[in-house]
Amino acid sequence: MNFMKLFLSILISSFLLIENNPPSFPKFESIASNGKKVSSENLKGKKTIFAVYYLGYFAAMNFQNDLEQMQKTMDTSKYQIICLLLNTESQIKQFNEDEKNLWSNLRFFYKLEKSNLTQIPDCTVEKRQVKKGDIGPQCENLAKKLNYKSSPTIYYLDENAEIVKIEDGFITSRTQEERIKMYYQNFEKENNTK
Repeated sequence: MNFMKLFLSILISSFLLIENNPPSFPKFESIASNGKKVSSENLKGKKTIFAVYYLGYFAAMNFQNDLEQMQKTMDTSKYQIICLLLNTESQIKQFNEDEKNLWSNLRFFYKLEKSNLTQIPDCTVEKRQVKKGDIGPQCENLAKKLNYKSSPTIYYLDENAEIVKIEDGFITSRTQEERIKMYYQNFEKENNTK
């Protein structure tokens, strides 16, 4: 009986410790779809939304649209958006092409413009064969190190590249303007719930 109480106390304490102290951001280096070299060092100096998602998922595509709109008006001296896509470099490139293909058809379906976001691939080679109508994460390399749970997962980082908050999923019940305001508010440490 005492062993069970001790075990439960340790278990609860460890959950509280994890909840109040999110993991530090892992080191990485990649080339974004715009040709820009991106690494964990680029996360320092600005508040960063580091978004993890895969192309084609309804919630993620709506979230990407929010980020595109947010980026148009944000103060880039204070904020930045970096997207880790659970797709290959080739798939990201095809998604942003004008020619019709499996990936650009998704962009057309969701009525999205070519992306101006800094998007980095999570892998260089597909981990599974993609068939028409079978869209999902192609890989989860850096995403696994981040304990990625859903598409999208949003990591709010402060100027020191420390995780302030982690948010899973996409809220559809608000307007785009309300969601963008919420994204900015989530940088504040007092709003840290995870």
